[in-house]
Amino acid sequence: MPKPKKRTIYIFILALVTLYVVIEIVPFLTGALTRTETLRYGELKVQEQIVCYLVRDEIVYSAPRAGQIKYKAEEGSLIKKGSKVLDFTGTNASSGDNEQGKSKYQDLIDKLGDNLKVDEHFTAGMRGVFSTTIDGYEGVFTPQKMTKLTYKYVSKLPIKETDLARTTTLKGEPIYKISDSSFWYLIFWIETDQVSKYQTGSKISVTLPGGKVKATIEKLVADGDHFMVILKTDRYYKNFATERKVDADILLADQQGLLISNSALTTKDGVVGVYIKNTIGDYIFKPVRTIATDGKNTLVQEEVYYDDKGLPVETVRVYDEVLKNPEANL
Repeated sequence: MPKPKKRTIYIFILALVTLYVVIEIVPFLTGALTRTETLRYGELKVQEQIVCYLVRDEIVYSAPRAGQIKYKAEEGSLIKKGSKVLDFTGTNASSGDNEQGKSKYQDLIDKLGDNLKVDEHFTAGMRGVFSTTIDGYEGVFTPQKMTKLTYKYVSKLPIKETDLARTTTLKGEPIYKISDSSFWYLIFWIETDQVSKYQTGSKISVTLPGGKVKATIEKLVADGDHFMVILKTDRYYKNFATERKVDADILLADQQGLLISNSALTTKDGVVGVYIKNTIGDYIFKPVRTIATDGKNTLVQEEVYYDDKGLPVETVRVYDEVLKNPEANL
């Protein structure tokens, strides 16, 4: 059988390459060069893994003198203000459970500083959750101070929980704490390019080691190359008083609705919106109300939404033809 000529082989290879370009490359380029997109319904699910910190309004109490302890309140129990939390019998001994008289809790005492309150009456000074587990940062992770915390500082903290439950104590040693559970917070940091996924006021679900809680995005705080996200909740969580730093999953959105590519979003006079093509081929601006985003696509309200003054605003509808990259194409 004669060998095919080189020219024939080259033509064959060229034909294959041309066929590949027609099948694979041209459709891709055509889509990339399309100036508009048609709005359709879709599903948006945004889930992230984070490291978060529990923030509580809490007080750690110390012994007024050396003595014996018998706890009356149970770990994790909700107690009323004025409730008896323990029985205390003072002693003249210089040491409790340490023969040298030097506290094994000295590191915690130093961390707590002025946030350690002497208990003279052994009754609850506030309503809240009773616990004998502390980490020494009860005066750092507070609702009043949390917005001043930075990623650089918090990420380096050697957080470790210590159980204080015992039968004897030295003077000045921490013996228990009470945490206000009316409202509490979770904070975590994200990189700046992820901030568009988080909208103040949004309701989200947080899966913690001990269960799930519903929370609201309370605030976003700029912090260099990061943003601190502050979540607020009043939901029951069994490990509320004992955990500080935990791995968690957050579900920011799991909804169906009208989807718009983020590249189509723009602003006009400070209002977020898109340009849609009308019946005569002109592009007109339509404001939008965003619900959630995954950084690539955004779920928006359709037809009509109400602005901050309670007035109806006409917005986009399904099958509207929306201009992509309006800054470049207008």
